[in-house]
Amino acid sequence: MQWYHIHPAVVHFPIALLSAGVLFQLLAWKRNRPDWDKIGVYCLGCGAVAALGALGTGLLAEELAPHIPEAWRVLGWHERAGYGVVSLSSGLFLWRWKEGFFVPHPKWLYGLLTLLLLGFVSLSGFLGGRLVFEFGMGVKF
Repeated sequence: MQWYHIHPAVVHFPIALLSAGVLFQLLAWKRNRPDWDKIGVYCLGCGAVAALGALGTGLLAEELAPHIPEAWRVLGWHERAGYGVVSLSSGLFLWRWKEGFFVPHPKWLYGLLTLLLLGFVSLSGFLGGRLVFEFGMGVKF
């Protein structure tokens, strides 16, 4: 196994943790379950750290990516989405940490930003899938 194979193994952690974090928080607010909210915040924090690891390993793997112009265009958007995931997840976790893990105010803005975070996670995953399955990045022929 080469060191650049780490990226595909690492990316699943932020996807799972951030998705679970958002889901737990939104359900907690709907059902008035503070314990679920706390679980969601912890998932968000762990997901932010995992997203940083995924971005880092992705930047290292990028150095060995074949120079196919269309693939590099997609890779650029994939990288930007990764920066969005790291920025939003870290920012949202720090916001909650600063608030003492209480429900943030304004709640609607926080909820909107968590949904935007899921959008960035989905976009990054979709583009990463295109890089592998459409352009063969990281695949030995």
